[in-house]
Amino acid sequence: MLARVHHDIPIALLLMAFSAGAYGATARFESIALYPRALILVLSTFAAVVLIDGIRKSVRLRQDKPVTTAPDETGYTPVAMARPLVVLAATALYVWSLPFAGFWLSTAVFVASVAKLIGLVGVIRPLAVSLGFTVFAYLLFAWQLGVPLPRGVVF
Repeated sequence: MLARVHHDIPIALLLMAFSAGAYGATARFESIALYPRALILVLSTFAAVVLIDGIRKSVRLRQDKPVTTAPDETGYTPVAMARPLVVLAATALYVWSLPFAGFWLSTAVFVASVAKLIGLVGVIRPLAVSLGFTVFAYLLFAWQLGVPLPRGVVF
């Protein structure tokens, strides 16, 4: 049965669930909720388009008709979904670790892990990307925009 469900459907459903949760989180915003809600509406619209397309593709799969896909797109299998789910879990772990480990350590470990996961070879490249991104994000948010970043218990 899962082989006949195109992988766009669970991805779209995850995006819709995220959108619903994010919209609920904006309830505590008072006068500044318009912009985040507009972004959530755009994300929800894209998720709905992906869901409709995924349903159409699933119907074609069940009828044993060819489904037009991108050259590197594979069907829904647990192996095909493993990498996005690992990145999702890493992102959740990153958000959870921010108050404890702080911005610097959490961001550096998260970016290096995801860079390695998406295919950067060796040890130096993921570490260089991680360091560069972490410094850039700190300079942008802390210095330029004045946003306080989590210090954590470690630092």
